[in-house]
Amino acid sequence: MTTALTFQTTTFNAIDHQGQPWLMGTEISRALGYSRADRIAEIYKRNADEFTPAMTCTRKLRVQDQHREVRIFSLRGAHLLAMFARTTVAADFRRWVLDILDRETAVPPAPTIETLADERLRFGRFIMRFDPISGRPQLSEVSKNACIIDPDNPSQLETFINEFVRFEQIPVVLQAATNRVNLCYQAVRDKAALPAPVAKPQGRQWKDPAEVEELLKSMRFREDEMYDFNLIPPERVVQLHRAGMVGPRQWAKLKRLMTA
Repeated sequence: MTTALTFQTTTFNAIDHQGQPWLMGTEISRALGYSRADRIAEIYKRNADEFTPAMTCTRKLRVQDQHREVRIFSLRGAHLLAMFARTTVAADFRRWVLDILDRETAVPPAPTIETLADERLRFGRFIMRFDPISGRPQLSEVSKNACIIDPDNPSQLETFINEFVRFEQIPVVLQAATNRVNLCYQAVRDKAALPAPVAKPQGRQWKDPAEVEELLKSMRFREDEMYDFNLIPPERVVQLHRAGMVGPRQWAKLKRLMTA
């Protein structure tokens, strides 16, 4: 496959090699203002030790209705050739090559946080639930592969089971749904039994509050969940764990940072 690149009056039939445009030596010779097409070959032979395989190689190409071994150069290889050239357009050619290299290697700007957040809210799926301790609403993103069933439309569950669940898996699916409902019910029921959050740390203490703070942020705790004017004490995390708000893996990581 070839790509057209033009320097002044010379149009290159760039060769697609390893996903990058490479140039034929005869066309580079013409672009640099040489009257003989083999001048670039002479320059290369005199300085071959300065070229790496990433700068030049030979390819079998169809030239003038014949298949021939043709030496081609990457853009960096073409730039090095122009360094050895002594023509009046050599400097302009080097600048042109560098401009192409800049375009080829340009990194697109990273999306801003605002853009990512906007796309996530526009195209994502979320479930709202209420914190069993604070009673505040929380928005949780749902996996794109998740199946959401309206509790007011039980027929959706039947459709889901018929289309996506094998017969022998039905007991497992129903048991998992039952366990999830029981867990939520237990968390709500235990809310009244949980002691009010303490204003000052008591009992367990964090070994390294700074480390705990970074760990809680990585777990996507909200600020109002992390702080009671100070970093929440271990007892508060114990309460969250008992309420099912801190999973077993999270609990194991946090527990090792508590004093006895």
